[in-house]
Amino acid sequence: LAFSIPISARLDHLNESSSVAIQVWFPDGRVLTFDPQPSDIRPLTPGTHKLNHKLIISHGKWTDALMIELSIIRHHSLDIPSESQYMSLITKLIKRGEGQTSSSSHMITSDSIQSSSPHMVGSVLISDIIKLRILPQDTLARGYNVFGPT
Repeated sequence: LAFSIPISARLDHLNESSSVAIQVWFPDGRVLTFDPQPSDIRPLTPGTHKLNHKLIISHGKWTDALMIELSIIRHHSLDIPSESQYMSLITKLIKRGEGQTSSSSHMITSDSIQSSSPHMVGSVLISDIIKLRILPQDTLARGYNVFGPT
């Protein structure tokens, strides 16, 4: 079953609107991130934008109220050195005699370092977490909404 959630928010102190996303937490532990279309975000003033987005979510049929949480997040690049930068640092430490630990005589080698992508992305919440209670479709058909009978 698919349903939509209209999202409207003012985003203050935001220089780059392409870094904005919507994160949704489901009761089963899944966390999904949705990137709005560029046309969904329009500038109001320098550093302030308006987000108008219709979030479409698909979920299997359920019988009880479904509680989801959503928040607006901002992606950012993590400043993680590449493997070659790690190796350069370790080589310098080994040459200076700092590559050994006090508890063992083993030196740090390239085998003990895992590769990491220099293009990793993190995220930070830029809104409060909103909790939404979504009722099953058959309950809505019987005349109920999230606040009780209509």
